[in-house]
Amino acid sequence: MISQILLPIFFAVAASFFYAFSDIFVRAVIRASEPITAVFTSLTVNMVVLWLLSFLFTDVTLNLWDWRYFILCGILGPVLGRFFKYASLDKLGITLSSPIVSSHPLIAVVIAIIFVGERLSLVLF
Repeated sequence: MISQILLPIFFAVAASFFYAFSDIFVRAVIRASEPITAVFTSLTVNMVVLWLLSFLFTDVTLNLWDWRYFILCGILGPVLGRFFKYASLDKLGITLSSPIVSSHPLIAVVIAIIFVGERLSLVLF
């Protein structure tokens, strides 16, 4: 049995492993279909699993009108982000697309420094 200390490490390694292989699996699916099919399939699976976990383990009460912008961003952000990522996998391939997509934390830091006036510190990285 995995001890309580090793459990978070196990989940981190498992998440990293599956994230690393997600591009390969998506690329295999896109060969037989379109990127938009992969987007809606992955979003549907994520939505069902995460909503189920949310309703099982938390007391969810929310006013949809108060959360309208958050819900809209939560729908549009993943749809557009995954569509462009999967389209780049389809057009460029894994070897070119993955390094470009994986540079988004660095780009976010640079944008925060330039436009928002963030100061560079270890917390940003």
